[in-house]
Amino acid sequence: MRPKRLRIRMVQICASCFAGLAITSHLDASELTQSQWSDLLRAKLPSSICREEWYFRRCFSISAQQCGWAVDSALGRCLSEYRGKMPAMFTSKEESAEWGATLANCAGTLLEQTLKQYKNSSTRCSDVGSWSK
Repeated sequence: MRPKRLRIRMVQICASCFAGLAITSHLDASELTQSQWSDLLRAKLPSSICREEWYFRRCFSISAQQCGWAVDSALGRCLSEYRGKMPAMFTSKEESAEWGATLANCAGTLLEQTLKQYKNSSTRCSDVGSWSK
């Protein structure tokens, strides 16, 4: 089991990833179905999490393409896990942000586990909390 402190830090990192996405701006004009919202998240999250300067690219020896594939796979698993709990329609930015952070955290946690053999041993990479600041 992952220590509570590390889970909290992963939530902060992944919430930061999600905060930078443009998904919530699409809610200004209309509602999004769960399917539309999920498609938008799948299109945007990999490029956000896999940026060169972010945790998963700096702390794991993987290419942008490998990172993107890993994020897509992890996010697919998370969407399947949470599909029945998510709203059928996303009607607010807050709802979108809340579920986006939940799914980004889920994907980030799976990525951390899946990619552990590629993790760098630098001091900064050992302290996951330093990436949420």
